Amino acid sequence: MGDAMNPAHLLSATLLLTGACRAQSDAEAGPSERSCTLGTGSTLFEPLHSGDSVGIVYGPQGGFHVWGTYRATGIDPGDYYDTAAPDNPTSIFNVYLSDHTRVGGSAPIRLGLKVRSDGTMEHVGEPVILGISDPEEIAYATATITVEVVDANGDTVTDERDVVLVPE
Repeated sequence: MGDAMNPAHLLSATLLLTGACRAQSDAEAGPSERSCTLGTGSTLFEPLHSGDSVGIVYGPQGGFHVWGTYRATGIDPGDYYDTAAPDNPTSIFNVYLSDHTRVGGSAPIRLGLKVRSDGTMEHVGEPVILGISDPEEIAYATATITVEVVDANGDTVTDERDVVLVPE
């Protein structure tokens, strides 16, 4: 008889396999810390870094906007496929000039987030309306773009970036 049937060896093997499965499940669960990364882009997330240029876009209704996007972790994504789901997170974007004058922003937006294969969630392509009639009013100005996201549990993530506003 070999040691393969030894109860101590079976218990060790069971504990080893259980630990390996638990570690895999924890890894698959994705990030547990709450975070938010502000970005731009109309159809894809493009991360923003301080000092980046952000285009002032002439919109279809005759106004101007910048594109707001974000990636988040550690919050409830809601239902990406149901825009009316009550547990969808609410996000708000704002744009401030260096003298703290608010020149743009969004109304509260309640939409589910798309969950990516790496466990992060994203909202892409939000027009953040600027209160200007001519992009030259703020052309090449330094501005701070902010985003705040609150999920159905009240968990909040925020981010902001200092950028340069550039007419497109």
